[in-house]
Amino acid sequence: MALLIREEELHDAARYENSADERDEDEDVLAEQLSVSLPHRIGRRSEDRPAAKRLRRPANTATVAEFAVRHQTGRSIAARREGASVRLSRRVLLQRSAAAAAIAAVSACARTSSPARPIPRIGYLASSVIDAPTQPLRDAFQDGLRDHGYVIDKNIQIEWRATEGRDELFEEFVSEFVKMRVDVMVSSSAVAQQAAKRATATIPIVMLLSSDPVDAGLIESLARPGTNVTGMAILTSLVTVKQLELLHEAFPQAMHVAVLTDDIPSGQRLLVAAESVARSLRIGLIPLPLRDEADLPGLLELATSRGADALLVPPAHFQIVKLRDRIVAYAAARRIPASYTSIGGFVESGGLMSFGTNGVASFRRAADFVDRILKGANPAEIPVEQPTEFDIIINLRTARELGLTIPASVLTRATQVIP
Repeated sequence: MALLIREEELHDAARYENSADERDEDEDVLAEQLSVSLPHRIGRRSEDRPAAKRLRRPANTATVAEFAVRHQTGRSIAARREGASVRLSRRVLLQRSAAAAAIAAVSACARTSSPARPIPRIGYLASSVIDAPTQPLRDAFQDGLRDHGYVIDKNIQIEWRATEGRDELFEEFVSEFVKMRVDVMVSSSAVAQQAAKRATATIPIVMLLSSDPVDAGLIESLARPGTNVTGMAILTSLVTVKQLELLHEAFPQAMHVAVLTDDIPSGQRLLVAAESVARSLRIGLIPLPLRDEADLPGLLELATSRGADALLVPPAHFQIVKLRDRIVAYAAARRIPASYTSIGGFVESGGLMSFGTNGVASFRRAADFVDRILKGANPAEIPVEQPTEFDIIINLRTARELGLTIPASVLTRATQVIP
Protein backbone atom coordinates (compact mmCIF):
# COMPACT_ATOMS: atom_id res chain seq x y z
CA MET A 1 0.00 0.00 0.00
CA ALA A 2 2.75 2.43 0.92
CA LEU A 3 4.56 1.69 -2.36
CA LEU A 4 1.44 2.52 -4.41
CA ILE A 5 1.01 5.83 -2.63
CA ARG A 6 4.59 6.84 -3.36
CA GLU A 7 4.09 6.04 -7.06
CA GLU A 8 0.99 8.20 -7.13
CA GLU A 9 2.93 10.96 -5.52
CA LEU A 10 5.53 10.74 -8.28
CA HIS A 11 2.82 10.78 -10.93
CA ASP A 12 1.26 13.90 -9.40
CA ALA A 13 4.62 15.62 -9.37
CA ALA A 14 5.17 14.69 -13.04
CA ARG A 15 1.75 16.02 -13.97
CA TYR A 16 2.55 19.23 -12.16
CA GLU A 17 5.81 19.61 -14.14
CA ASN A 18 3.98 19.01 -17.42
CA SER A 19 1.33 21.60 -16.58
CA ALA A 20 4.07 24.03 -15.55
CA ASP A 21 5.78 23.58 -18.93
CA GLU A 22 2.50 24.22 -20.67
CA ARG A 23 2.02 27.38 -18.63
CA ASP A 24 5.58 28.41 -19.53
CA GLU A 25 4.77 28.01 -23.23
CA ASP A 26 1.62 30.10 -22.84
CA GLU A 27 3.57 32.74 -21.00
CA ASP A 28 6.26 32.76 -23.76
CA VAL A 29 3.64 33.31 -26.44
CA LEU A 30 2.14 36.15 -24.42
CA ALA A 31 5.54 37.69 -23.84
CA GLU A 32 6.46 37.39 -27.51
CA GLN A 33 3.27 39.17 -28.44
CA LEU A 34 4.11 41.93 -26.00
CA SER A 35 7.78 41.91 -26.99
CA VAL A 36 9.01 41.53 -23.41
CA SER A 37 11.45 39.12 -21.71
CA LEU A 38 10.63 37.28 -18.45
CA PRO A 39 13.87 37.24 -16.45
CA HIS A 40 11.99 36.48 -13.21
CA ARG A 41 11.03 32.94 -14.40
CA ILE A 42 11.70 30.78 -11.32
CA GLY A 43 14.26 28.06 -11.80
CA ARG A 44 14.55 28.60 -15.57
CA ARG A 45 17.31 30.55 -17.25
CA SER A 46 16.65 32.13 -20.60
CA GLU A 47 19.59 30.39 -22.15
CA ASP A 48 18.10 27.06 -21.18
CA ARG A 49 14.99 27.77 -23.16
CA PRO A 50 14.55 26.35 -26.68
CA ALA A 51 16.15 28.58 -29.29
CA ALA A 52 12.87 28.93 -31.16
CA LYS A 53 11.27 30.59 -28.12
CA ARG A 54 13.99 33.11 -27.24
CA LEU A 55 12.99 36.72 -27.72
CA ARG A 56 14.99 38.59 -30.43
CA ARG A 57 13.89 42.11 -29.57
CA PRO A 58 16.18 44.13 -27.23
CA ALA A 59 14.59 44.77 -23.89
CA ASN A 60 15.15 48.57 -24.09
CA THR A 61 12.89 48.98 -27.16
CA ALA A 62 9.68 48.49 -25.21
CA THR A 63 7.27 51.36 -24.92
CA VAL A 64 5.94 52.71 -21.63
CA ALA A 65 2.68 50.91 -22.13
CA GLU A 66 4.48 47.73 -23.00
CA PHE A 67 6.61 48.08 -19.88
CA ALA A 68 3.48 48.47 -17.75
CA VAL A 69 1.98 45.40 -19.34
CA ARG A 70 5.25 43.57 -18.86
CA HIS A 71 5.37 44.54 -15.18
CA GLN A 72 1.76 43.53 -14.58
CA THR A 73 2.20 40.27 -16.47
CA GLY A 74 5.34 39.40 -14.50
CA ARG A 75 3.51 39.93 -11.22
CA SER A 76 0.59 37.77 -12.32
CA ILE A 77 2.86 34.96 -13.46
CA ALA A 78 4.87 35.12 -10.21
CA ALA A 79 1.66 35.03 -8.20
CA ARG A 80 0.45 32.02 -10.13
CA ARG A 81 3.76 30.27 -9.62
CA GLU A 82 3.72 31.02 -5.89
CA GLY A 83 0.16 29.72 -5.59
CA ALA A 84 1.04 26.61 -7.53
CA SER A 85 4.07 26.06 -5.29
CA VAL A 86 1.90 26.36 -2.17
CA ARG A 87 -0.67 24.00 -3.65
CA LEU A 88 2.06 21.50 -4.49
CA SER A 89 3.54 21.69 -1.01
CA ARG A 90 0.14 21.11 0.58
CA ARG A 91 -0.63 18.28 -1.78
CA VAL A 92 2.72 16.57 -1.09
CA LEU A 93 2.27 17.07 2.65
CA LEU A 94 -1.19 15.49 2.58
CA GLN A 95 0.00 12.65 0.41
CA ARG A 96 2.97 11.96 2.65
CA SER A 97 0.74 12.05 5.74
CA ALA A 98 -1.59 9.57 4.07
CA ALA A 99 1.37 7.38 3.19
CA ALA A 100 2.59 7.42 6.80
CA ALA A 101 -0.89 6.51 8.04
CA ALA A 102 -1.12 3.71 5.50
CA ILE A 103 2.26 2.33 6.56
CA ALA A 104 1.16 2.39 10.21
CA ALA A 105 -2.08 0.59 9.29
CA VAL A 106 -0.21 -2.06 7.31
CA SER A 107 2.17 -2.59 10.24
CA ALA A 108 -0.74 -2.94 12.65
CA CYS A 109 -2.43 -5.45 10.35
CA ALA A 110 0.80 -7.40 10.08
CA ARG A 111 1.07 -7.56 13.84
CA THR A 112 -2.57 -8.58 14.16
CA SER A 113 -2.35 -11.26 11.51
CA SER A 114 0.88 -12.78 12.86
CA PRO A 115 0.33 -16.26 14.36
CA ALA A 116 -0.62 -16.04 18.06
CA ARG A 117 1.25 -18.18 20.53
CA PRO A 118 -0.86 -21.27 21.35
CA ILE A 119 -2.41 -21.32 24.80
CA PRO A 120 -0.72 -24.07 26.86
CA ARG A 121 -2.90 -27.01 27.83
CA ILE A 122 -2.69 -29.14 30.95
CA GLY A 123 -4.04 -32.68 31.02
CA TYR A 124 -5.42 -33.29 34.53
CA LEU A 125 -5.91 -36.95 35.51
CA ALA A 126 -8.03 -37.69 38.56
CA SER A 127 -9.66 -40.70 40.11
CA SER A 128 -12.87 -38.88 40.93
CA VAL A 129 -14.95 -35.97 39.80
CA ILE A 130 -15.04 -32.94 42.02
CA ASP A 131 -16.74 -33.50 45.38
CA ALA A 132 -16.57 -31.80 48.76
CA PRO A 133 -13.39 -33.51 50.01
CA THR A 134 -11.42 -33.15 46.76
CA GLN A 135 -12.64 -29.68 45.75
CA PRO A 136 -10.10 -27.86 48.00
CA LEU A 137 -7.23 -29.77 46.37
CA ARG A 138 -8.17 -28.81 42.83
CA ASP A 139 -8.89 -25.26 43.93
CA ALA A 140 -5.42 -25.13 45.47
CA PHE A 141 -3.80 -26.22 42.20
CA GLN A 142 -5.68 -23.54 40.26
CA ASP A 143 -4.78 -20.97 42.93
CA GLY A 144 -1.14 -21.92 42.42
CA LEU A 145 -1.48 -21.31 38.68
CA ARG A 146 -3.02 -17.90 39.36
CA ASP A 147 -0.05 -17.08 41.58
CA HIS A 148 2.05 -17.31 38.41
CA GLY A 149 -0.30 -15.17 36.34
CA TYR A 150 -2.34 -17.91 34.66
CA VAL A 151 -6.07 -17.48 34.16
CA ILE A 152 -8.05 -20.58 33.23
CA ASP A 153 -9.44 -20.46 29.66
CA LYS A 154 -7.64 -17.15 29.04
CA ASN A 155 -3.92 -17.88 28.92
CA ILE A 156 -4.02 -21.52 29.98
CA GLN A 157 -6.43 -24.44 29.56
CA ILE A 158 -7.06 -27.53 31.68
CA GLU A 159 -8.48 -30.73 30.25
CA TRP A 160 -10.15 -32.56 33.16
CA ARG A 161 -10.49 -36.35 33.12
CA ALA A 162 -11.76 -38.58 35.96
CA THR A 163 -12.08 -42.37 36.06
CA GLU A 164 -14.50 -42.65 39.01
CA GLY A 165 -12.43 -45.51 40.35
CA ARG A 166 -12.12 -47.37 37.04
CA ASP A 167 -8.35 -47.32 36.80
CA GLU A 168 -8.34 -48.95 33.37
CA LEU A 169 -9.64 -45.67 31.95
CA PHE A 170 -6.37 -43.93 32.74
CA GLU A 171 -4.75 -45.63 29.75
CA GLU A 172 -7.46 -44.25 27.49
CA PHE A 173 -7.25 -40.74 28.93
CA VAL A 174 -3.45 -40.66 28.70
CA SER A 175 -3.61 -41.80 25.07
CA GLU A 176 -6.08 -39.00 24.38
CA PHE A 177 -3.76 -36.44 25.96
CA VAL A 178 -0.83 -37.67 23.89
CA LYS A 179 -2.85 -37.25 20.70
CA MET A 180 -3.94 -33.79 21.84
CA ARG A 181 -0.29 -32.92 22.48
CA VAL A 182 -0.96 -31.36 25.85
CA ASP A 183 1.97 -29.41 27.25
CA VAL A 184 1.92 -31.07 30.69
CA MET A 185 0.09 -33.93 32.41
CA VAL A 186 -0.63 -33.70 36.13
CA SER A 187 -2.04 -36.21 38.60
CA SER A 188 -1.93 -37.35 42.20
CA SER A 189 -2.90 -40.92 41.31
CA ALA A 190 -0.09 -43.48 41.31
CA VAL A 191 -1.93 -45.51 38.67
CA ALA A 192 -2.35 -42.46 36.42
CA GLN A 193 1.30 -41.49 36.82
CA GLN A 194 2.41 -44.96 35.80
CA ALA A 195 0.08 -44.96 32.79
CA ALA A 196 1.39 -41.58 31.67
CA LYS A 197 5.00 -42.67 32.13
CA ARG A 198 4.42 -45.73 29.95
CA ALA A 199 2.67 -43.71 27.24
CA THR A 200 5.20 -40.93 26.71
CA ALA A 201 8.79 -40.05 27.42
CA THR A 202 8.51 -36.52 26.03
CA ILE A 203 5.42 -34.89 27.52
CA PRO A 204 6.31 -33.66 31.04
CA ILE A 205 4.43 -35.27 33.94
CA VAL A 206 3.97 -33.36 37.20
CA MET A 207 3.06 -35.30 40.33
CA LEU A 208 0.57 -33.29 42.35
CA LEU A 209 1.44 -35.74 45.10
CA SER A 210 3.08 -39.11 44.74
CA SER A 211 3.89 -42.02 46.97
CA ASP A 212 7.52 -43.13 46.91
CA PRO A 213 8.20 -42.31 43.21
CA VAL A 214 11.71 -43.80 43.31
CA ASP A 215 10.45 -47.19 44.49
CA ALA A 216 7.66 -46.94 41.93
CA GLY A 217 10.21 -46.48 39.11
CA LEU A 218 8.88 -43.08 38.08
CA ILE A 219 12.15 -41.24 38.72
CA GLU A 220 15.81 -42.09 39.33
CA SER A 221 16.20 -39.94 42.44
CA LEU A 222 14.53 -37.07 44.24
CA ALA A 223 17.45 -34.71 43.57
CA ARG A 224 17.64 -35.50 39.85
CA PRO A 225 14.56 -37.27 38.43
CA GLY A 226 16.31 -38.14 35.16
CA THR A 227 12.97 -38.72 33.40
CA ASN A 228 10.02 -36.65 32.20
CA VAL A 229 8.48 -36.88 35.68
CA THR A 230 8.86 -34.42 38.56
CA GLY A 231 6.71 -32.69 41.18
CA MET A 232 5.66 -33.33 44.77
CA ALA A 233 6.21 -36.65 46.53
CA ILE A 234 5.79 -38.06 49.99
CA LEU A 235 7.57 -41.00 51.53
CA THR A 236 4.34 -42.67 52.52
CA SER A 237 6.17 -45.34 54.46
CA LEU A 238 7.44 -42.72 56.91
CA VAL A 239 4.01 -41.08 57.06
CA THR A 240 2.44 -44.45 57.89
CA VAL A 241 4.94 -45.03 60.69
CA LYS A 242 4.20 -41.61 62.23
CA GLN A 243 0.47 -42.18 61.86
CA LEU A 244 0.62 -45.49 63.74
CA GLU A 245 2.80 -43.99 66.46
CA LEU A 246 0.32 -41.12 66.97
CA LEU A 247 -2.61 -43.57 67.18
CA HIS A 248 -0.76 -45.59 69.78
CA GLU A 249 0.11 -42.44 71.75
CA ALA A 250 -3.55 -41.38 71.82
CA PHE A 251 -4.91 -44.86 72.62
CA PRO A 252 -2.16 -47.02 74.12
CA GLN A 253 -4.69 -49.64 75.24
CA ALA A 254 -5.40 -50.64 71.63
CA MET A 255 -3.32 -53.78 71.00
CA HIS A 256 -4.84 -55.12 67.75
CA VAL A 257 -4.86 -52.60 64.93
CA ALA A 258 -6.54 -53.37 61.61
CA VAL A 259 -4.67 -51.79 58.69
CA LEU A 260 -6.71 -51.13 55.52
CA THR A 261 -4.51 -50.70 52.44
CA ASP A 262 -4.77 -50.99 48.66
CA ASP A 263 -3.87 -54.43 47.36
CA ILE A 264 -1.18 -52.98 45.08
CA PRO A 265 2.62 -52.69 45.47
CA SER A 266 2.44 -49.27 47.12
CA GLY A 267 -0.11 -50.54 49.64
CA GLN A 268 2.04 -53.55 50.38
CA ARG A 269 5.02 -51.30 51.11
CA LEU A 270 2.93 -49.36 53.63
CA LEU A 271 1.97 -52.56 55.39
CA VAL A 272 5.63 -53.59 55.66
CA ALA A 273 6.49 -50.19 57.18
CA ALA A 274 3.64 -50.46 59.68
CA GLU A 275 4.68 -53.95 60.72
CA SER A 276 8.22 -52.76 61.47
CA VAL A 277 7.05 -50.11 63.95
CA ALA A 278 4.30 -52.35 65.36
CA ARG A 279 6.90 -54.80 66.60
CA SER A 280 8.70 -52.07 68.50
CA LEU A 281 5.40 -50.89 70.02
CA ARG A 282 4.45 -54.50 70.83
CA ILE A 283 1.12 -54.33 69.12
CA GLY A 284 -0.40 -56.71 66.57
CA LEU A 285 -1.56 -55.78 63.09
CA ILE A 286 -4.45 -57.21 61.09
CA PRO A 287 -3.78 -56.66 57.36
CA LEU A 288 -6.81 -55.76 55.26
CA PRO A 289 -5.69 -55.53 51.59
CA LEU A 290 -8.51 -54.11 49.46
CA ARG A 291 -8.57 -55.17 45.82
CA ASP A 292 -11.96 -53.74 44.86
CA GLU A 293 -15.10 -52.39 46.44
CA ALA A 294 -16.71 -55.79 46.73
CA ASP A 295 -13.97 -56.91 49.14
CA LEU A 296 -14.78 -54.32 51.82
CA PRO A 297 -17.57 -56.12 53.74
CA GLY A 298 -15.55 -59.31 54.03
CA LEU A 299 -12.42 -57.44 55.18
CA LEU A 300 -14.35 -55.56 57.86
CA GLU A 301 -15.86 -58.83 59.10
CA LEU A 302 -12.33 -60.24 59.25
CA ALA A 303 -11.22 -57.32 61.40
CA THR A 304 -14.11 -57.87 63.77
CA SER A 305 -13.54 -61.61 64.04
CA ARG A 306 -9.88 -61.08 64.86
CA GLY A 307 -10.69 -58.65 67.65
CA ALA A 308 -9.49 -55.39 66.11
CA ASP A 309 -9.68 -52.62 68.73
CA ALA A 310 -8.40 -49.82 66.48
CA LEU A 311 -8.32 -49.03 62.76
CA LEU A 312 -5.54 -47.47 60.67
CA VAL A 313 -6.11 -46.18 57.10
CA PRO A 314 -2.74 -44.95 55.77
CA PRO A 315 -2.26 -42.94 52.50
CA ALA A 316 -4.58 -44.70 50.08
CA HIS A 317 -5.74 -44.80 46.51
CA PHE A 318 -9.15 -43.49 45.46
CA GLN A 319 -10.53 -47.03 45.66
CA ILE A 320 -10.45 -46.66 49.44
CA VAL A 321 -11.16 -42.94 49.60
CA LYS A 322 -14.50 -43.29 47.84
CA LEU A 323 -15.54 -45.84 50.49
CA ARG A 324 -14.82 -43.45 53.36
CA ASP A 325 -18.44 -43.18 54.55
CA ARG A 326 -18.77 -46.94 54.96
CA ILE A 327 -15.37 -47.21 56.64
CA VAL A 328 -16.14 -44.39 59.08
CA ALA A 329 -19.52 -45.94 59.82
CA TYR A 330 -17.85 -49.27 60.65
CA ALA A 331 -15.53 -47.64 63.22
CA ALA A 332 -18.46 -45.77 64.76
CA ALA A 333 -20.56 -48.93 64.97
CA ARG A 334 -17.71 -50.79 66.65
CA ARG A 335 -16.91 -47.74 68.83
CA ILE A 336 -13.20 -48.12 68.18
CA PRO A 337 -10.64 -45.36 67.59
CA ALA A 338 -9.43 -44.88 64.03
CA SER A 339 -6.73 -42.82 62.35
CA TYR A 340 -7.15 -41.93 58.67
CA THR A 341 -5.08 -40.49 55.87
CA SER A 342 -5.28 -36.70 55.79
CA ILE A 343 -6.33 -36.60 52.13
CA GLY A 344 -9.80 -37.76 51.21
CA GLY A 345 -12.12 -36.07 53.70
CA PHE A 346 -12.34 -38.89 56.29
CA VAL A 347 -12.44 -36.63 59.36
CA GLU A 348 -14.81 -34.21 57.64
CA SER A 349 -17.08 -37.22 57.07
CA GLY A 350 -17.14 -38.03 60.78
CA GLY A 351 -13.82 -39.85 61.29
CA LEU A 352 -12.07 -39.48 64.65
CA MET A 353 -8.61 -38.24 63.63
CA SER A 354 -6.19 -38.02 60.74
CA PHE A 355 -2.51 -37.50 60.16
CA GLY A 356 -0.60 -36.74 57.00
CA THR A 357 0.65 -34.21 54.54
CA ASN A 358 -1.16 -30.94 53.95
CA GLY A 359 -2.68 -31.76 50.58
CA VAL A 360 -3.80 -28.20 49.85
CA ALA A 361 -0.26 -26.86 50.27
CA SER A 362 1.21 -29.65 48.12
CA PHE A 363 -1.26 -29.20 45.26
CA ARG A 364 -0.67 -25.46 45.26
CA ARG A 365 3.08 -25.96 45.23
CA ALA A 366 2.78 -28.38 42.29
CA ALA A 367 1.62 -25.48 40.11
CA ASP A 368 5.14 -24.06 40.43
CA PHE A 369 6.51 -27.11 38.59
CA VAL A 370 4.01 -26.59 35.78
CA ASP A 371 5.03 -22.95 35.46
CA ARG A 372 8.73 -23.77 35.30
CA ILE A 373 8.17 -26.43 32.65
CA LEU A 374 6.01 -24.13 30.51
CA LYS A 375 8.84 -21.60 30.65
CA GLY A 376 11.29 -24.14 29.27
CA ALA A 377 12.71 -26.02 32.27
CA ASN A 378 13.62 -29.69 31.78
CA PRO A 379 11.61 -31.92 34.16
CA ALA A 380 14.51 -34.39 34.30
CA GLU A 381 16.56 -31.68 36.03
CA ILE A 382 13.92 -30.26 38.39
CA PRO A 383 14.35 -31.81 41.86
CA VAL A 384 11.31 -33.52 43.33
CA GLU A 385 10.13 -31.80 46.50
CA GLN A 386 8.68 -33.33 49.64
CA PRO A 387 5.89 -31.65 51.63
CA THR A 388 7.00 -29.68 54.63
CA GLU A 389 3.55 -29.19 56.15
CA PHE A 390 1.70 -32.00 57.94
CA ASP A 391 -1.70 -31.93 59.54
CA ILE A 392 -3.18 -33.52 62.63
CA ILE A 393 -6.95 -33.11 62.56
CA ILE A 394 -9.11 -34.09 65.54
CA ASN A 395 -12.88 -34.41 65.48
CA LEU A 396 -13.98 -33.81 69.08
CA ARG A 397 -17.66 -34.32 68.24
CA THR A 398 -16.89 -37.86 67.09
CA ALA A 399 -14.74 -38.45 70.18
CA ARG A 400 -17.65 -37.51 72.41
CA GLU A 401 -20.07 -39.72 70.47
CA LEU A 402 -17.70 -42.69 70.84
CA GLY A 403 -16.97 -41.96 74.47
CA LEU A 404 -13.24 -41.50 73.76
CA THR A 405 -10.86 -39.01 75.31
CA ILE A 406 -8.04 -37.40 73.30
CA PRO A 407 -4.93 -36.84 75.46
CA ALA A 408 -3.78 -33.27 75.83
CA SER A 409 -0.34 -34.22 74.40
CA VAL A 410 -2.06 -35.05 71.11
CA LEU A 411 -4.77 -32.40 71.17
CA THR A 412 -2.32 -29.52 71.63
CA ARG A 413 -0.38 -30.59 68.49
CA ALA A 414 -3.49 -30.64 66.31
CA THR A 415 -3.45 -28.24 63.38
CA GLN A 416 -7.25 -28.37 63.18
CA VAL A 417 -9.88 -29.29 65.75
CA ILE A 418 -13.49 -29.88 64.81
CA PRO A 419 -15.49 -28.98 67.97
